[in-house]
Amino acid sequence: MKIGEDLLPRQLCCVMGLPFDVVTTAAAVTQVEQAIESGEHCFLSTPNLNFVVSSMRDDDFYQSVVESDLIIADGMPIVWVSKLLGINLPERVAGSTLFDELSQRPAEKKMRVFFFGGLPGVAEKAATVLADKFPGAEGCGYFDPGFGSVEDMSTDAIIDTINAANPDFIVVALGAKKGQNWILYNRDRLQAPVVSHLGAVVNFVAGEVSRAPTMVQKLGLEWLWRIKEEPGIWRRYWNDGLALLQLLVNNVLPLYLARNKSGHKQVCQSTFDETDICVKLTLTGAMGSDFSRNLMAEVVDHARPHKPLQLDLSGLEYMDNSFIAFLLLMDCRLQKYHSRLEIIAVSDALAKAFQQQGVAKRFVYAAEA
Repeated sequence: MKIGEDLLPRQLCCVMGLPFDVVTTAAAVTQVEQAIESGEHCFLSTPNLNFVVSSMRDDDFYQSVVESDLIIADGMPIVWVSKLLGINLPERVAGSTLFDELSQRPAEKKMRVFFFGGLPGVAEKAATVLADKFPGAEGCGYFDPGFGSVEDMSTDAIIDTINAANPDFIVVALGAKKGQNWILYNRDRLQAPVVSHLGAVVNFVAGEVSRAPTMVQKLGLEWLWRIKEEPGIWRRYWNDGLALLQLLVNNVLPLYLARNKSGHKQVCQSTFDETDICVKLTLTGAMGSDFSRNLMAEVVDHARPHKPLQLDLSGLEYMDNSFIAFLLLMDCRLQKYHSRLEIIAVSDALAKAFQQQGVAKRFVYAAEA
């Protein structure tokens, strides 16, 4: 497979610095079901507002998102901002809802679930009662790793225990940061097709916490319900709310105003030039969505191991949002082949847009080779 070829079928967008798959809940369920049926590995990430805020401060946390195979918008603020900016994610795809839908599979195709983490006794309870709550799922095991480091939770004995249970889906509940890092640390050793950090799911299944009614979820007020159920979580929501307000003022509003004043004709030209030490892509004009889809395939065709992909964007005034998301994920793919995506020149307009999108620091800026 070519570097980044797995990205081409994905419909992508970028919201507040993170890439997302543009999918509905039904489409996400289908994709995960296909992974279970085929045995293909799927690292599912479910960014909400807390993910957005945390990824800005923690590069490892950000890396766990861009290395994911499916990235769903599990937070109404993300959906609201996307619609304001004309990106229009179709809906919130809550990780808990996704798990519930998957657990409605036909009885002859029950999804085997392993619960890893959670408060003492909760994973065991979830594994025990899962089959009673959902006709299409069954708990095949659980493990409480305690409160050690990621390395302490990743011994051969622990991984062997998980693999021996032969799960289809590993539900991790270690706290978002540690959970995402644990998955990254062990994903090549885990044999289950699907793995995801879904901390709330363990509590919901075990009955330790009740989920908000559907109407509360649709109104985007599930966070209030969570505070009622888990009072100690209010501080996190308060801090995230303050961070969102800052993002709205400094990033989202300027992007919204720029979008509505934009007069770009969205005519773009591209040239590739390959040398012994790099591949150079030069873009000029203003990139529309139709052009970006074709250019993604060209970038994949020209990506090489051990050879940086250099972007000359000095003549590009506007870049399609989906292409920005693609570049974030493509850079991650290139790093696995000891390469990088490097920007050697960028127009003032595009540099400002990168800053407002929250992606400026994600790119490497280098001199032309």
